[in-house]
Amino acid sequence: MRSSVVRLAGDDTAIATVVSRASALIPAGRAARHGSERAWVDRVIDLALLRAEIVRRMAAEGRGERSAVTSSAPRQPPLWWTVYIVGVVAGFVGTAVTLPPKGRDTQDPVLMMTIAEPAVVVGAGVLLLLAMLPLPAAVRQSPSMLPAAVLVAVVAVLAGLLMSLRYGAMVEAVGARPVLSWSLSVAALLVASGVLAGRRHATGGKPARPRTRAQDGVREARRRAQRLARELSYTPRRPGELERSWARVLDDLDGSVEPAVVEQARELGPFAYIVWAYYDGDLALPRLRNLRRR
Repeated sequence: MRSSVVRLAGDDTAIATVVSRASALIPAGRAARHGSERAWVDRVIDLALLRAEIVRRMAAEGRGERSAVTSSAPRQPPLWWTVYIVGVVAGFVGTAVTLPPKGRDTQDPVLMMTIAEPAVVVGAGVLLLLAMLPLPAAVRQSPSMLPAAVLVAVVAVLAGLLMSLRYGAMVEAVGARPVLSWSLSVAALLVASGVLAGRRHATGGKPARPRTRAQDGVREARRRAQRLARELSYTPRRPGELERSWARVLDDLDGSVEPAVVEQARELGPFAYIVWAYYDGDLALPRLRNLRRR
């Protein structure tokens, strides 16, 4: 499967209609070369019962019902990371450019400050803004945020120490305003980096809660669903016969079911569609024992 869990499009009525038509393609015979159709149906039923038990356990543990069928890892906020990277890069450039180049004792102070001052102002402003906003849970758990904040802070400390040693010369070369602006921005950059690193360490750095039986069940249910959706445990047919039969079934639904539902069903095939429908657990579907009668 392309994703760990397939979410079916459409409302309960449309999905139930497709499931009913798909179940009609499950052969009535028992024996098959790779097992029995009846055994495959029973495994789908077991999967649905397992999912229901997981939801019950999640509710008992005070977790949301949806967490029983989705990944426990929070989604990364792309906008936050984009802004953070901009702040880190700007802060790094605005401080690192003031460090003496390798193999040279001097550098052009005017050119240096032309780059350093605006870059460090931007970096400090961005990181201060992020430091004042709530830190997303996914960011707290990410291993990438802390090293970047520490790197910027270390470079800023080195640049600040070097600037203090040549403060008079820099003021004489470029004037007091840009040097003071740069110095205040470096101080703000250090504060913002320290706040971000401290908040990540204080919240995201705590040991993770022990995995629960329900969380273990989530992974097991997902694995079962993926296996059942891939396995075609039905009586062998002539090549392409199942696809043609499924295409005719879906063509008959044209107009009565949304096109998005039909297209997804066509892509998944009848048996994978049945698996993901009953795995969801929140849909109003035909009773499971009706599948067993096939």
